[in-house]
Formats: sequence, structure tokens, C-alpha cells
Amino acid sequence: MIPTSIDGTDITGATIDGTDVQEITVDGDVVFTAGPTFQDPVAKSSLVAWYPFINGLQDETSVNGVLQGIGVGDSTDYTLTSTTETINNSGGVTDISTGANSAELEFNRDNTGPNTTQDVIRNNASRSLCYWVNLNDLTVGSQLIVSLGNNDMIGGVLGGTYRDDSNTIHYRGHFNDFDTGYSPTQGVYEHHVWTYDGSDVNFHIDGGTSPFASGSVTVDTEPGLIIGSEVGFSSSRAMDGRVDDVRVYNKSLSGSEINQIYQNTQP
Repeated sequence: MIPTSIDGTDITGATIDGTDVQEITVDGDVVFTAGPTFQDPVAKSSLVAWYPFINGLQDETSVNGVLQGIGVGDSTDYTLTSTTETINNSGGVTDISTGANSAELEFNRDNTGPNTTQDVIRNNASRSLCYWVNLNDLTVGSQLIVSLGNNDMIGGVLGGTYRDDSNTIHYRGHFNDFDTGYSPTQGVYEHHVWTYDGSDVNFHIDGGTSPFASGSVTVDTEPGLIIGSEVGFSSSRAMDGRVDDVRVYNKSLSGSEINQIYQNTQP
């Protein structure tokens, strides 16, 4: 039944937008709004680790004290170890719990990005890696963005995603390299998604349902995850830029799921 009043105010003839009452209008004027609500992450049951950075380096977020994050049936703590990166409280992609700009991590090529040594995902199973990245400087050398596999760029489970000296985005597998041919734009947040189906890596840009590029690679089986830097190398390969909303799934996301993540979080 459509309500006829709110706190004694007559709202006869109001309209209700959506299944849940989010907003009531009378003659075009908003008389009630439910405010922002937390939106369930895409493919929640397959989401292994999620870093929206709303709660610093925790791997899940909460709304009104209720955990809303990741790991259905998975109690492993994938909390990142903090080093010297900067956590900006605003400026990231859209915070899906409030609708405002969220926190983000900023790096200055000091090779001390946060990491976890927990076994996020291993073996040759399907998986997906998603993140938003905004590079500050495209004139410096190679910059590692996210490595799924807490080791150096020689390995990584679906890790070693980086921008090379010629300003194209690569995935570094186990002793092989996949150049996507995509050149990022300086100072702009871009959404990158890498999916792996057991043999091929597909690279999606900004919610594209079809891959921008695909390549055959060999993955390694090292545990862990590292963001913005590279274990075993100097800062010459560390990142200069910002990262937000890092996600790891234990399946290869579909094009429509990739687009939904992008639409839910775009700045």
C-alpha cells in the first residue's frame, strides 16, 4: 500500500521509485528520501578479496557497523600490511556505500606498497583481478600496479600488471609477458580488469564487455598480493600514481559483470 502521509504531511498522489522506497515525490518535489544504501558487490560469492580502502587497508568495509564486504564462506584475513604509501580520504572512485568519492592509495615510487602474504588465490584455476588506477607520471620507467602473487615480476598468479617504458600496459606471467598494446592516459582514473580462464588472459578497459586484448600466458602459484611496488627490486619499478577498489575473484568474470562493477564504482 502506498503511504498517504509522512509525519502528518499529506503525500496523496506521490510516486515511489523502485521496489524499496528510496524516494517519494509530490508534483515533482521530493518529500522523502531513504538516503544512500550499500550496494552488494558484483558476484559476491566469488569475491575472494576486496580493498575499497573505506576502512584503510582492511579487506572489507562496513555500513553502520555491519560488515558488508567479502569472503562468503571465507574467514581468512587478507588485511594488507601498511608501509609508507599515503591514504587519501577522498579523491578515489565512487564510494558505493555513500555515493561520495572514496579513499585511495597514493604512491610516489618508493617501492613500499601494501601487501598481504595470505594465500589470496593459487594454482591454475580461473580468476579475475580488478582495480582503478590513475598514473601521475608516464615519463618514468616501468611501474608495477598490482601483483596477484607476493613475489617479483618474474612470477605472480595473475600479477605483475604494469606500465612499461613505452607506456603500454602489460601482464607479466611466469617467464612470459603479454603486451596489451593499451596506453593509459596520465592523471585520469581508468578501470582495468584482467580475467584468466585457465589458459588465456583477457584485458578489459573502463567497463568494456569485450576484451581490449587477449593473450596466452603461464601463471605461477605464489601466494599473496602486492599493490604499487615490487618485491625484490628497487624503486625503479615502483608506481607513481593512485589506486582504488582492488578486487580478486575466484572466477573469470563475464563482460556484463565487468561492466556492472565499472558502472557501480566509476568516479
